[in-house]
Amino acid sequence: MTKCLINKILNVHNSIKTWFKPSPISVGIKSKLTQNVQAVNFPDYNDDDILCHCMMIKRGEVTPLLKISHKNMNMDDFIGCSGAGSVCTGCHPLLLEMLGHDIWTPVKIISIEKASEYAKTFRFESKGEAFHPAQAGQHIIVQAYIHGIWELRRYTLTTAAEEILYREITVQREAAGKFSDWLHKIS
Repeated sequence: MTKCLINKILNVHNSIKTWFKPSPISVGIKSKLTQNVQAVNFPDYNDDDILCHCMMIKRGEVTPLLKISHKNMNMDDFIGCSGAGSVCTGCHPLLLEMLGHDIWTPVKIISIEKASEYAKTFRFESKGEAFHPAQAGQHIIVQAYIHGIWELRRYTLTTAAEEILYREITVQREAAGKFSDWLHKIS
């Protein structure tokens, strides 16, 4: 996210939404405080952003559904009407966010370590309450604003299941990987 800003974690699924600013790294929730106690304004989503990669549905295609609904739409209705989130559930955090749920918890990167020639381990710490213990195979969702587009990726936790103070992911740099390449450029 060369133009990016943050780190957030999803309470429901212990998923991380991460936006970074190259230097220094700023952490927070939209318009909340950063490590440097400065307000951060994060880029809005664009109508052309892909909301659901499985169904190739853009954000702008489903936004009208929220405007024409005469009742509060629930998640099942939203998925049923839009088709987004009906395959792998990877976009469910974004759908919940669109439905007005406050699902993110602020975090900060407390360390980045080289795991191998091609992989780095990123450790995130909650800026609020401790995490719930993880389950084996659990993943986190990392979202970044890269070159003017919101990108979203899932990573398996490499944190011990009982750890509640931080979360870690280890990311291998992929030759054609837009997201992994961007992450590896963070020092």
